[in-house]
Amino acid sequence: MKKLVVVLMLVLGVVSFANWTVVNSGEDRESNTNNRQPGVAVLYDDRDGKYDIYRFTMSHGFWADKGSVLDKAALNEKIFGVDAYKVLKYKGKKCINLTEQEAVNILNAIDYKESTGY
Repeated sequence: MKKLVVVLMLVLGVVSFANWTVVNSGEDRESNTNNRQPGVAVLYDDRDGKYDIYRFTMSHGFWADKGSVLDKAALNEKIFGVDAYKVLKYKGKKCINLTEQEAVNILNAIDYKESTGY
């Protein structure tokens, strides 16, 4: 019985703390004019299997590396008063909980180009 309780606690603990994986990062047509969050990162939400698109700051050498795993605290982090990550808005809507095809369509529309950082 104790083993069952421990296993159940582990499973619920893993499920309740969602992680996002950076699957791609780069720039778009606003990168040269947006000084706060010029970078664009595509995140895969491990909890629901959907994609989110975020802008991120490049302040002080910060970069969203492909393969990095982020938690809620990392998404809410601030670097010298600037949000490290901010949900990208496209046509007035937040780019969260997207299918792969929806994410690709938005990335094409904003002239996204993959980059490996600076």
